[in-house]
Order: sequence, then structure tokens, then C-alpha cells
Amino acid sequence: MDNNIIDLELGKKLINGSEDRARDMLTMLMDMLPEHEKGIKTAHDEKNHDAFVAEVHKFRGGVCYCGTPQLQETSTALETALKKGEENTDELYHQLIEAIDTFKDAFNNNHKKLI
Repeated sequence: MDNNIIDLELGKKLINGSEDRARDMLTMLMDMLPEHEKGIKTAHDEKNHDAFVAEVHKFRGGVCYCGTPQLQETSTALETALKKGEENTDELYHQLIEAIDTFKDAFNNNHKKLI
């Protein structure tokens, strides 16, 4: 499993807990992912800047404690760009959606190792 996508050791450090708790955090993230993804996509598609920032911020807050470096990096980059009013947010949005898809694939392909 690619540690840039799912890093259990990092997850343990982030929550000062056990590996079981880090696994629980990943499962909770996976359970909440459809809601987060829908909110992010809807705000993007509707070009609702305030909602877009809020949805990405909420998502980024959740991945901060999960040991998911790629999701953390892409969501932070998008949130920062949105708050600064940068022009490259569409590209960053697509990178985040790709990172979400990559996480889902990694989680599903390694599900037995992660629970």
C-alpha cells in the first residue's frame, strides 16, 4: 500500500493512539466520503465560492487526523488557493477529486488489512 495515500503509522501519530484507532479513523473517513464528495462537487459545479471553501475546509479538517497525506496535501492546496482567490482552482479541484478516487481504491483494495 502506498504510504502517500494511506499511512497507518502517520495516522497513529496524528491521533496519539493505537493502530486500531487509526483504522477506525480511516473507516469513518470512508463512510463520510460520499457526503463530503457530493458537497464539494455541488459547490464547485454551482460556482458557489463560499460553499466551495466551506466544503473543502470541512473535508480537510477531517483528513487532518486520518493519515492520508495525499488527501491532506490536495485539500490544503485547494483551500489555500480558494481563500487567496487564485485562478488555478479548477486544476486543484480535479486533483482533489482524483486523490479521493485514489483513496477509495486503496481503501477498498486493502480493506482486510485496514479493518
